[in-house]
Amino acid sequence: MKYLLTFLIIQVLSLNTFEINAQLISNQKTTREIIITQNKKILKFSILVNKYKGKHQENLYYYWYNDKLVKSNLGGSSGFLLHGKYEVFDQNKNLLSQGFFDEGLKNGTWKFWDSDGELIKLEDWKHGLQQVKEAEKIKEKPNRKKGQFKEKFNAKWNKIRSSLKKKEKEEEDKETKD
Repeated sequence: MKYLLTFLIIQVLSLNTFEINAQLISNQKTTREIIITQNKKILKFSILVNKYKGKHQENLYYYWYNDKLVKSNLGGSSGFLLHGKYEVFDQNKNLLSQGFFDEGLKNGTWKFWDSDGELIKLEDWKHGLQQVKEAEKIKEKPNRKKGQFKEKFNAKWNKIRSSLKKKEKEEEDKETKD
């Protein structure tokens, strides 16, 4: 009898724990990371796996993913809403912009860089609304010559390119001799 009562108490407690865990799991927003190329840029972001069931606000732009493209619409969406970290890279894998989405709406601080890696702009967003009328622009560093990084990069790239061309020519010459 004692064992039966202990067994029943354990069963009741385990059922309550299962219900609590099930509620926690159902309240979590499931996301999936996506990486695509769009307009010669690499986009890395997360989407909500389940379609949005809430009501869209007509005055806000919603960002969503469908058919291998990121799109935005005022007051609506037709795909999977962006949710979480969002990053844009150029073809050389330089970070150009970074921010966060919350159910398709821009949220938090958004940062923008030029191709040299200089921070050029900051934007603050809260649930799809930009917090300042004009985005804060970052001033150039006074002690750094504009384009200095680009010049160094181009010099190195030209050296690598000439080395590759030389190797290709050597291989072509070797093939023609054979």
